[in-house]
Amino acid sequence: MPLVVRICFPEHHPVPDNTWDSSDPPESLERAIIHEATLYDSAAAKGLQGSVLPQWYGLFMSNPAANTSRIFVSVLEDVGPAAGSDGHTIPAILVGDVLRKFDALHEAGIAHGDLETRHVRLGNGYARHDEDHGWSRRKGDDLGLRIIDLDRAQVSPEAVANERLAVRKWLQVGGTGDWC
Repeated sequence: MPLVVRICFPEHHPVPDNTWDSSDPPESLERAIIHEATLYDSAAAKGLQGSVLPQWYGLFMSNPAANTSRIFVSVLEDVGPAAGSDGHTIPAILVGDVLRKFDALHEAGIAHGDLETRHVRLGNGYARHDEDHGWSRRKGDDLGLRIIDLDRAQVSPEAVANERLAVRKWLQVGGTGDWC
């Protein structure tokens, strides 16, 4: 099984970076890493791993008592490339599947907190056509689509309610009816 190994040295975080504010202190990044790990370990997220979220294998870190720079290593299932290339638009063929994944996340009581196409991964369920640059679906129930990066996620009914609306606006889907 292909894995992603994310290695982070909070004191030496590369800047500029489009995912983290370079003015944030290392402790802020450490808190985000630990927050994400805690969420992946929660009962709500464990039930979604391998279907909505990538399978998560753990967070490993250096000894905080050692007088060295902190090192964090997170190991997850590799769930493929980002769903969109422009950072904001999900291709039309993916909208229904993406909405269902976010609905499942919200039903579990989790609001992702950072709606961007880079957090929606294609897994192995989609193939790209070179001739028309469009997307096509492969056959199967689980197309491999996954939502990644829970460092800004919240477990709050209010955050979930707000994000439900934000997801529909982002995906340009009205209401909650049977549209797909």
